[in-house]
Parts: sequence; structure tokens; C-alpha cells
Amino acid sequence: MVRPFGKKTFTVDVRKSIVRGHELGVHPKILATQFGCSSSQIYRILKNNRDDHLPWGPREWANHIWSDESKFNLFGTDGIQWIRRPIGSRYAPQYQFLTVKQRGGSVMVWGCFSDTSMGPFKRIVGTMDRYVFEDILENTIRPWARANLGQSWVFQQDNDPKHTSNHVANWFRRRRVDVLEWPTQSPNLNPIEHMWKELERRLKEVRASNANQKFAQLEAAWLLLMPKDTQPNSSRMAIDQSCTEVGNEYFYAEVGIQKMS
Repeated sequence: MVRPFGKKTFTVDVRKSIVRGHELGVHPKILATQFGCSSSQIYRILKNNRDDHLPWGPREWANHIWSDESKFNLFGTDGIQWIRRPIGSRYAPQYQFLTVKQRGGSVMVWGCFSDTSMGPFKRIVGTMDRYVFEDILENTIRPWARANLGQSWVFQQDNDPKHTSNHVANWFRRRRVDVLEWPTQSPNLNPIEHMWKELERRLKEVRASNANQKFAQLEAAWLLLMPKDTQPNSSRMAIDQSCTEVGNEYFYAEVGIQKMS
């Protein structure tokens, strides 16, 4: 179903992505930029959402698979690191970070998960092109999804060229797999990002001497990220206070924590 809003039309999936972004705290003006429309159109979609009950609950999200790739350095981080220190102590050893030239190497991984369990976790060696991705879909994702989610499931992916190539699109058509529509310039809404951050947090102080050891550590930590085993975090109270009841249920289902009673 496509509904016109001004001169632009939005499919149901796009409207639900907009609603989802808003429920996760993304400002309507930012959503307008990301989805290539005006702020007034975003506000109209959010208003109609209250009337049409567009937010998906746990039942609607239950058969969705969230996926992504991520790079993990053997040592350090690609981001900026900040440290507090007294004035004049810039070169004191206790206020310095150890570094390794070119970060000491990295490991590229691909993973996915659903509302009920963590999915496959694979190491990507070399370049991940459309053929490598199709192999993952056919020999890793499809068997796991059929065993855990049944015959009908929806796959989420970003708009990386290898994901949207005709070669991969043909695979989805052949296997009759529905793909969740994702905006071209998507806000960072993929819930698997929470998983990548949690992996980084858990392995922050764990050293790896080579790529094989790093992947073994990541894989072991991934298996411990089962939704039912995820421990409550300090932001739970803030979530309860800032989200609506529907937004809460949806958010908890995505990040895998139990709602406060």
C-alpha cells in the first residue's frame, strides 16, 4: 500500500521506518533530511500513525532478521579517545594510551539476529562482494531462518551496493524472501548496532595477538548475547520515562532487555 503525502509517496514500510526512528528519539527534522521529504510530511505521518496504529509490536517484529557487517580492531579503536588529566601532565605515562601502528590489524565480521535469538556470526576474509553475500544468504541465513522462524521471514539490510545489486535481488526473488524497505540515507536505526557496541564493551580489555584469536573472542562473546541473557542496563529507567508504552515494548524487543515491572 502506498499513501501520498504531498508530492511524495511513502510505502507502508517506509512510514513504519519513520515511526520507528521517531520512537527511538530521532528528531522529525532529521528524519525529513534522511528520507528526502519535508518536516511537515514527517509530522503528518506521525499524526496519522496515532490514528492508523502503524507501530509494529513484538508480534509484527518477531519474524524479522536484522543484519550488518562490522570491523573490529585487534587493538584500539578507530574513534577519538578522550582522557582527563591535570594541566601540565600531558606526557605523564598514566595519562597516555598505548597505540599500535596501523591499529595492528582488524577482523571483519557479519552477523544477524531476530527477536528471539542471536543468528549466525561469520568472519569475512578478503572483500565481501555480492557473490560472498549471496553465499551467506543461501548457505547460512536461509537454513537458520527456516529452522528458527519458519517459512515466512523478513530480512533487513542496509543499502550497500552489494546488498542492492541485481545479483542479490534475484536471489531474494527466487527464494521468495521479503526484504524490509530501508531508506537510502538511513538514520542509524539498525538495532544490531547495539550488539556491535556491546561486543566492543565486553572485549575492551581483552587482548588478541592475531586475527584468528580476535575472531574466536568475538564469536564467544556473540554467543553470550542471547536476548534472554542480556542483563539490565543503567539506562532502563530513562527508557521507561521517555518512551510511550508502545514504544517501550518495541524498543525492549529490539535491544533484548526485559521491561521494568
